[in-house]
Amino acid sequence: MKITILIIAAFFLIHLHVNKAHAQWGYKVVQSDFDGSFKKAFTDVIEGKYFMIMESGDTSIRRASNFIPPGLGLYGGYWCETGLSVDLVFKQDGQDNAVKQNVPCFVSDNDKYIIFKEEIWTDEFIRLFSNCTEMKIRVNQTTCDTKYITVNMKNSGEALNYMSNKNIK
Repeated sequence: MKITILIIAAFFLIHLHVNKAHAQWGYKVVQSDFDGSFKKAFTDVIEGKYFMIMESGDTSIRRASNFIPPGLGLYGGYWCETGLSVDLVFKQDGQDNAVKQNVPCFVSDNDKYIIFKEEIWTDEFIRLFSNCTEMKIRVNQTTCDTKYITVNMKNSGEALNYMSNKNIK
């Protein structure tokens, strides 16, 4: 009996350790009969309904560094205003100081996505997005409640590199 309990306890400890080390951002190639192959990066579901998503961007838009900005969005819930404002706070492990940015965005036609405009992908934003370990999002709405969402940003740099590379892998 004690051995069975020890085995079960060891399983749960290993399982918790593995899940804790799991990277927040994942990415893959999606096959579509309508659109062919395209890349997508995504986070795990946050608070049971939200997730961040990156999709292949417009390949005609390039920075000097050959960076192709991906489409970035926040899905989940219902956004009752089209002209809302979003603030992001980027935090890194071991640092008390965080960097805050207000970012331009719009709401999708079905009011379920917040889509960040491509102009967010400045060199500073790319650096912050790639290197932070946690991003806090504040969605400012005047008609509906302000929403606060915290995103685990582990693996965000790898996901962004994958998305900004022009080759589908």
